[in-house]
Amino acid sequence: MGPGGHLAMDGANEMQGVNTGDLRAREIERARFFELSLDLLCVAGLDGYFKEINPSFSRVLGYSEAELLAQPLIDFVHPEDRADTSHAFERLAGGEPLIDFENRYRCKDGELRTLEWRAVVDSPGEQIHAIARDVTEQHGLRAQLLQSQKLEAVGQLAGGLAHDFNNLMLAIIANASFAREHEAVTGELEEYVCEIEQAAKRAADLTRQLLAFSRRRTMKREPVDLNALVTELHRMLRRLIPESVELVFEPTFGIPLIEGDLSQLEQVLVNLCLNARDAMPEGGRIVVSTGYAGTPEREDRSWLRLRVADNGSGMVPEIRERVFEPFFTTKKKGEGTGLGLAMAYGIVEQHGGSISVESTPDEGSVFEIELPVTKGARRKTKPARRAEAPGGSETVLIAEDEEIVRKVISGMLRRNGYAVINTADGNAALRAYEEHREEIAMVLVDVVMPGMSGPELAAALRVLDPELPVLFTSGYNQDGRLRDILPEGARLLDKPFQESELLRRVRQVLDHKPTD
Repeated sequence: MGPGGHLAMDGANEMQGVNTGDLRAREIERARFFELSLDLLCVAGLDGYFKEINPSFSRVLGYSEAELLAQPLIDFVHPEDRADTSHAFERLAGGEPLIDFENRYRCKDGELRTLEWRAVVDSPGEQIHAIARDVTEQHGLRAQLLQSQKLEAVGQLAGGLAHDFNNLMLAIIANASFAREHEAVTGELEEYVCEIEQAAKRAADLTRQLLAFSRRRTMKREPVDLNALVTELHRMLRRLIPESVELVFEPTFGIPLIEGDLSQLEQVLVNLCLNARDAMPEGGRIVVSTGYAGTPEREDRSWLRLRVADNGSGMVPEIRERVFEPFFTTKKKGEGTGLGLAMAYGIVEQHGGSISVESTPDEGSVFEIELPVTKGARRKTKPARRAEAPGGSETVLIAEDEEIVRKVISGMLRRNGYAVINTADGNAALRAYEEHREEIAMVLVDVVMPGMSGPELAAALRVLDPELPVLFTSGYNQDGRLRDILPEGARLLDKPFQESELLRRVRQVLDHKPTD
């Protein structure tokens, strides 16, 4: 071959050398990206085994590379997702690319991670090239968002129903109270009436608790006796807990008071007891106890302890560490929201206290709450109703669209000496005021009424008499948005209310005294 041929050969070798170098460089780059990728990259065979995986597989799932390559990949998939995964493999084997397919993989520590896959099959080599992204957190956030939206809807529904519900509770409580005072109601019948009254009050409290959570009602602070709190709730809890579960109260007598929201603290205790009940489907024992924080040998008398202990199924450490997380629940879908213990945690913290849990599988759980003692707090006294809330002889104009509520309120006022003019809406109230202006000493008006609302009625009446005393009533239970529609300085009485509370507030308005 001549020189030209030699040169041509040398040029061909040179070109071949450049191509080989580029290929090697590209392979090195691909290998580097393969190792550094936060996504899970793999090559798998149609036999169902991983052939090659990047380090992110071990980082996310916790298994070593050798462990992941040694077993069929289906073994790592959650059992409920294996059928769909097998169908996805079949589609890939048929040449169909896989896009946005999701399944759950079980990690080495038992946790589940949701992976979103994209994959294609290399027909000549019969290998699957796939990339997966861990979308577990996104799924969790999405679920929490949906749960939050659901709770917001529940809160709105509760607000809408609260007005009518509390009107009914007012009527039940008031009529039960009237019946209890009747001379014919004695003995066993009186006990039944008292039960009706207490059940209605509990129902009203449940409405307040729901609204407190959904609207984050401001905490109402008052002196609280933990022993009295547990004693009052014992009868209701006994009805909620099956006979197969023994409910025991072990108080420490003489402990001081704490300061807090009685309704919210009741909610915490109920949640803890119901949680203990659910941990003992076959029966067991719940012990509620009170005392000072610390140990008997080293008591801390500036803190009180409220403890709920059970001998139920207990919890493994992984669950115990997460019990106070919002939306975390071990119950079946549809049986729990994962909010009970999270709400308990938030309420206790709002009270300046702490809540902790100790639990061992098959040995039960102990929830312990510590709350600061309130220095100088005094136990409430119960003065006679008449002395605390005297009646009167003035004329009160009532504007209330619910007939049953009008009847109850007018009954409470008339039996304590007041004269009453009843109206069912704002227009009727205006006409009544114009006809009896000289007689009417004050107006008792419902905030929400069809047609003219309570605030609109009050504004119209104030045009006629700027000094006319007005007391608003509402079944929305301290809804912050309700305050926004009331005139500045308005006096509001929440439904349902006791007769003594109505009389006291009416007297305050008539006498131009500040509201307590």
